[in-house]
Amino acid sequence: MGVNNQVFITEALQSDPPLRVKHETLMSFRKVAFEFGNVGCCLVSLGDTRVSATVTATIGEPLQNQQNEGRILISVNDTARHATMAEKSLLENLLQAHLTRVITRLNAVNREALVIADNKVWILRVDAKILNNDGNLTDACTLAAVAALRHFRLPITDVTHHADGSQRVKVMPASSHDPRPLDMPGEPLSCSFMVMPTTPPTIVADPTAEEEETAACSPVTVLIDGAGRCCGLIKPGGPPIPPDTISALVKAADELTRPLCKRLSDEVAVDHQRRKAEMIRDARMRDT
Repeated sequence: MGVNNQVFITEALQSDPPLRVKHETLMSFRKVAFEFGNVGCCLVSLGDTRVSATVTATIGEPLQNQQNEGRILISVNDTARHATMAEKSLLENLLQAHLTRVITRLNAVNREALVIADNKVWILRVDAKILNNDGNLTDACTLAAVAALRHFRLPITDVTHHADGSQRVKVMPASSHDPRPLDMPGEPLSCSFMVMPTTPPTIVADPTAEEEETAACSPVTVLIDGAGRCCGLIKPGGPPIPPDTISALVKAADELTRPLCKRLSDEVAVDHQRRKAEMIRDARMRDT
């Protein structure tokens, strides 16, 4: 982005009242949409930023030092345009590290509930794909991954123990045994901001791609769990931020993510109710 565009965006954000092209206010998200495909698949649109996520599960062995926990593998694939492969690889690695922090370190999923039997656990794979980048990929990827995990259903298993000490794990069909949702005690979401070094600091929520390129700004991401508690704050660079501004960021993150969390829960429930009604209807049609 050219210098003139940077100056224009900076002056617009600092005007009275502040002006943004794709937002109503400085502290608002763009329109968020969830589209569910197969079970465990979700496409999230955050304005023009679009990210899909797919969750799959296989049975395998636990890690040697984590025998009482299942495993979660995360990948990010950026299909949007980039100047170089190095930029693409760097972005994918940064977002993969962020999702790993949110999903595993903050216990978005209870990994102990993924244990099936001795030396047998569920291995979840979360594959996020960036379809279009118009800024704030951090929040879009987090929303997509958490939505896909909330939408996913884990098959019921039956374990048979034999006299010789061996065991057999059988995955029960969904037609006779309803798959169960994942145990997600934390349900963390992220809320990203751009802090401009004005007096007082100007806080911009959900920055677009053009706003992210504005010079001399501090990017900040706040991690909030389902109970509204701050469980992490990430500031990868930029000028220092005063403590009172950090407190304002945490409060704003809670206010912005709380309705998103409830809406996601409601939309997942509605989609599964629709699927169940369709299964019942199809079963009745087969019986007639």
